[in-house]
Order: sequence, then C-alpha cells, then structure tokens
Amino acid sequence: TDALPPPTPAAAATILIVLNMDTSHLRFPLGGNLQKGYASQLRYIVRLCLSLAAINTKLPISLLATGFRAAPIEQALAAKFGLNILDAAGVPPVRVPSWASKWTRASFSSLRALTLSQFGRLVVVHTDAVARRNIDHLAYSVPPPAFTSQFKCFPRRELRAALMVLQPDADAWRRAQTILDDETAGVYDDLGEQSVWRRLYPEIHELPAGYCALKAANFSAAEWAKAHVLHDPHLLHKSFRAGYAAAEMPAWLKRLDDETEQIFKEVIEPKLAEAFPPKRRRGRRKG
Repeated sequence: TDALPPPTPAAAATILIVLNMDTSHLRFPLGGNLQKGYASQLRYIVRLCLSLAAINTKLPISLLATGFRAAPIEQALAAKFGLNILDAAGVPPVRVPSWASKWTRASFSSLRALTLSQFGRLVVVHTDAVARRNIDHLAYSVPPPAFTSQFKCFPRRELRAALMVLQPDADAWRRAQTILDDETAGVYDDLGEQSVWRRLYPEIHELPAGYCALKAANFSAAEWAKAHVLHDPHLLHKSFRAGYAAAEMPAWLKRLDDETEQIFKEVIEPKLAEAFPPKRRRGRRKG
C-alpha cells in the first residue's frame, strides 16, 4: 500500500465516522438517556481513532456529527486525534423508515454520506468497529460501492455496512429516499441501513470477509493476522472460535479497551461534565 499514489484534490478521500445523537434513535436499553448514549458513542470513537493511529493511517479522518453536539468535546477529539469535524449545516436530516427495527434506527444516519460531495471517495467506518491493519488502500484501489457480504444465518447472505467504500452521488441519494418510503424495502432479518444499500446498488465490489469480521468468524489464527477490521467485538462477549483465541485477539482488544478508558477519563469525561451539568434538586419548603 505504500506505493499507492496520493489522492488528488479532485478525488479527495477520507475515512468517515458518522455520529447522530437523537434520543428517538437510541436503543431502548438506554431508556432515552442522551448522556449515556452520547458517552457510549464517544468511547467507541476514541477506541476507533486509537486503532487507526496504531495502524498508521495516512488518510484524513472526518467526523460527521449531527443531533446533540458538544463543541468542547468535538474540539477535544480534534486536538487529540486530528479529527476533521465536518460542517453539517447543509447535510440533510436523518430519515428513519416506518419498517426500521428498533435496534437499527440510528444506522440510517450513514446514508447521508452520499451527500458529502466535497469528497471523491469515502471509507465509512461505523463507530463500533476497530481497525487491525491499514485500510488506506481502500480509498484508491477499490471501486465503489464496496462492502463485505457474509452469512448471517446460512444460506442467507448479509450485506455488511460497518465498513463501506462509497462515492458521494446526488442521484444515489435521491434513489435512497425512494427506498426509505417503500414499505416493502426492508429485508425481514436486516431492518436497518443495510436493507437500503442492498436495494440501492444492483452490483457491489465484494471485499474479503476480513475487512469487516465478527469475532465469531471461523478464521484460523493466520487468517485473523490478515484481518483488517473487527466489527462489534463486544457482541456476545464470551462467544468466539479457537482461531480468535489462538491469534491472541482477546488480549489485543483488552489493551485497546484499557487505553480507550484511560484517554476517555482524561480527555472526554471532564468535557461531558460540562455538557451535562448535574440538575439542581428543588426542595420542598417547610410550612
């Protein structure tokens, strides 16, 4: 990948992280608690940025933040990790279709990547993913749209959207809106943004499974050594296969989580306290 040419201004590329904080899109275990949901996503973003720094990415990393925003926190992330905070003024609002699962309402915010016409190529990475090997080459050597496609429940294949290579496209954005309005568009076991991507593109460039691997993947230790991105590593915490353990993935992830927690406490928690000051209790007057 070192031999790949640098991006030209006309084809500017970035790794894109999308964060949309809306209480109506939070998963129900959070009970509509915006502070808890925001803190959870910020931890993920810190962890993802740490992993990208560790694999020495040369691509700029951009954050599209909408909904609830805290400028001091965004500034702290920019200072710590060099994040480019995008101007979201002209970005369309998130639309959640009627057929969406209650677990996937927040995922539809990623569709708006199609409107970021200032970029020629986007490597979109979900906040709950972790980079293992350098992914810069995806911006220059892989034709968009590119996704991994894996078995969710054999023989049904699932288009995975935790890592995507996209090209912003106004026409594709308009077609995506039509899909959102279609009551029959949702795939019954995949009622999130992935249903839209599956309908939007008649053909995709299929990436190897190691570009968006779950820890339950049936990889050998040697195959895990070649994996580029691990998705949702805290899903089913104790469920993984022998290759995952043999590759010492649990120890690697724990070190990353420990570093994440340290930076979160030092950099993010003080700013969170400013964004969510404790509410003053109003006492009852004695008669």
